[in-house]
Formats: sequence, structure tokens, C-alpha cells
Amino acid sequence: MGRPVFQPWFVMLNQAKDYDETSEAVAVNSSYSQSVQVHWGPGATDGEVMVECADAKSFSGRWAELKRMPCTGSNGLDLYQHDGPCVFIRTRITKALSGGTVTTKLQMMNG
Repeated sequence: MGRPVFQPWFVMLNQAKDYDETSEAVAVNSSYSQSVQVHWGPGATDGEVMVECADAKSFSGRWAELKRMPCTGSNGLDLYQHDGPCVFIRTRITKALSGGTVTTKLQMMNG
């Protein structure tokens, strides 16, 4: 394995708040570690985001759950790291936000 390289953060959901709002699926199969950052915006008091994966971007069924991330409070950050095989990752709001918005970002480690 070569020297690890962190890729720049990629915005997935951007100031989203509605139930079932889903980010674009991002190909992560060239990386061996992925981090998903969740930023609960000012005023966010309730809601939930799920990090999901599938083997095809166009998969229309239920994606595999990697992590459920409930709202931890207004203007806060949460981080989830996944180490292991995965082809596509996306984030989806599984419980609508009460106040505020949420932004999710993805960072991959290649090497």
C-alpha cells in the first residue's frame, strides 16, 4: 500500500431538512476508508440521517445501512468512519428535521 492520501471533502446533502431527501451516490471503491461528516445547522433540534451503501449507483431497492445518526443538537458536528469494502455511499434523511438544516460531507482515504 502506498502513502495514504486524504481526498478533499465532497458535499453530499446541502442544507437539507425533509424526510427521505437523499444525496447523490458517490463511488468510493477506489478508497479503503471513508468518513462522513454531519453538520447539524443552527436551530436543528431533532432529525436523523442514515449513511447507506450499495453495489450500484442505480440500485432502486433498500440500500444497506451503515450508520444511523440522530440529531445531537443545534450547530454541531458528528463523524462516522467506515473502513472496508463499499462501492457507492449516500446519505439520506430518515427523520425530518425540526428546525434548522443538515449538511453531509464525504472524505475518502486512498493510498
